[in-house]
Amino acid sequence: MIRLFSSVGRQSTKRFLSTANARNPFDRVLIANRGEISSRIMRTCRDLGVKTVAIYSTHDAKAPYVSEADETICIGQSYLNEERVLEAIRESGAQACMPGYGFFSENANFARQMPNNVTWLGPSPEAILQMGCKIRSKKIAIDAGVSVIPGFEGELENFEHAAKIANDIGYPVLLKAAAGGGGKGMRICHNDQELKESFPLAKAEAQKFFNDNRLLVEKYVVDPHHIEFQLLSDFKRGSNSEMDILVFCERECSIQRRHQKILEESPSPLLKEETRLAMVEEVKQLVKNTGYTSAGTVEFLVDEEQNFYFLEMNTRLQVEHPVSETVSVGYPDLVKGMLWVGAGWGIPGEYLSTIGDRAYYPFHGHSIEARVYAEDPLRDFLPSTGPLVPYQEPAEILTSDRILRIDSGVDEGYVVTPHYDPMLSKVIAWSANGRQTALDQLHQAMQEYVIGRNIQHNSRLVMDVLNHKVFREGNTPTSFLATHYPNGFQGVQLSTAEKQDLAVCMVVLARNKNPEVIVRLNGIFGEAAIVEKMKSSRFKVTMLDEGGDAYNERIIVLDEQPVYNKADLLARVSLNNGDVKTIQMLAEGYCDEIFIEVSGAEMSVILQTPREFELSKYMQPPKEVDQTDLVLSPMPGTLISYAVEEGEEVQIGQELCVVEAMKMQNIIRSPKAGTIASVHVPVGSSLMADAVILKFAAADSMNPCEDELSDVGT
Repeated sequence: MIRLFSSVGRQSTKRFLSTANARNPFDRVLIANRGEISSRIMRTCRDLGVKTVAIYSTHDAKAPYVSEADETICIGQSYLNEERVLEAIRESGAQACMPGYGFFSENANFARQMPNNVTWLGPSPEAILQMGCKIRSKKIAIDAGVSVIPGFEGELENFEHAAKIANDIGYPVLLKAAAGGGGKGMRICHNDQELKESFPLAKAEAQKFFNDNRLLVEKYVVDPHHIEFQLLSDFKRGSNSEMDILVFCERECSIQRRHQKILEESPSPLLKEETRLAMVEEVKQLVKNTGYTSAGTVEFLVDEEQNFYFLEMNTRLQVEHPVSETVSVGYPDLVKGMLWVGAGWGIPGEYLSTIGDRAYYPFHGHSIEARVYAEDPLRDFLPSTGPLVPYQEPAEILTSDRILRIDSGVDEGYVVTPHYDPMLSKVIAWSANGRQTALDQLHQAMQEYVIGRNIQHNSRLVMDVLNHKVFREGNTPTSFLATHYPNGFQGVQLSTAEKQDLAVCMVVLARNKNPEVIVRLNGIFGEAAIVEKMKSSRFKVTMLDEGGDAYNERIIVLDEQPVYNKADLLARVSLNNGDVKTIQMLAEGYCDEIFIEVSGAEMSVILQTPREFELSKYMQPPKEVDQTDLVLSPMPGTLISYAVEEGEEVQIGQELCVVEAMKMQNIIRSPKAGTIASVHVPVGSSLMADAVILKFAAADSMNPCEDELSDVGT
């Protein structure tokens, strides 16, 4: 059944992409995708006057993109139900199908099955088969004279086959899905044991995401930069051999977790112009050799000596394509380019005029994008689910020297589920004044991005990376997070001066009239700062150590009284002659406790009188429940399998079980050596975060938490 909507919804107040045209390439386009990329495609179609048809699963019935489409079709529970999606295309009367990224975007068989008179808006099925498959694309790259990573040029038969190749080329190796991308079905293996554990998981993920469980293995290049080139190509009008090939300035995508990108920027702080030109020429040669048309991306690994190796080609629109759009002269629209090529009109004339006879599309300034994920960087990026309340995105900006763009798939009240990828949105900042200014603009935008405490998210890590000295210097290999956060992300740590500024801000925002206030950061047992009011909007702030001794006295000046009321989510306080602090006022707790976030540091704040502070010294912090004998689920998900049995002795780091969440399979390893006393939930069970999965045998057979926790998550 088709539902009709007017073309309204979360539309930007500014038109970001210059797409106005006197004629339309198509009257109606079906978007075979979901979430933010569907909304992104709709934005261009709306500006062009092209009607859009959205498909949605039963899980996505209330997703924002559904209400933004002109027409919608429910396809049941899965976006990978090929026949149902094809039926929806026929039912919709659409003239074209836009796949976006993921799902069927690199599925040649699906592209071949387009109904009569329906245009596939992407490369030809033959090009997808050639370049979308990592095994074939590597062979094609070799034939084209492109440098490639050492590895096996074919698909793996089984684990034994993979182990033989891995030992031949030498560990570490990278095991990855032949038909995939985005880090799905990808594992770094340092020895045979890791390869043995990873092989079935990678195959399962590859099958689930790409309906193709073939794997390949290649040498893992240590400490490379991940650099890729966006392209848009088509045959010249009236020619079957000559091509127009637009290659855009490279994107550096090296800040990654689990092989998925977090930050992407353009241009790369690493590449020299001579290296850029050499890589552009190889991209063009690859396109010519395959006759590739439409949008695509060629990815490379580049080392510190500027040696580069072909990694893969993504035969689709990339998640990070806004980085290329915003940094390019004239702000070209890649979705428009795909529509033009698909309609047989060739690359838009204004794009060809802009590039002229240059080797690559001209760029100016610097652009950087942050992917905002519903996942907890404090717990190894485990996915988080729940309602987005409150939720407020930063305001978009478009001026001659500054752009802030939000490509989002959610809004306030949206419920994040474990069914799909955890990405919420992309925040893109461009500055005409270079990299440092672009980083500052993105950091400020992330400070203004309010995500309620129901959902854990990675924006705190993003802000910490953006402020990191080494990142600021442009030293950004793929090992960045592992190198600079060796024990994982521990949260944003405020300096003493930042804590003192925050203490003054909270006193001012609370309109506290007491001459002396003690501000407790991180709750009733947190750090304490004495704030004394002086004359002329001056405050003396003194920190107290755990023993109550004073240190680091400092004078802070309030520039002007902030305008703020409790209905606002953001408070801004100007201190010390123009240093504006942005504070997210997230919620109020008991006893006047306020939950806030500032510069990525999340905490609760309590304001006390001197007497209250003295009395609080006699309070004892609550005792933590001993859970050392319990193995808990680190995330909501489904228990896929056990690798151990009751009574079995295990060692530290040994695989215990596999939990699937957000379509990723996660190995749960033993935190200690011991004996498995009991298995608490059967395979196939739905798990809540912190649900008990296994229990170790303990010297004391009486566990005070056993009765309370035994049925959690079953």
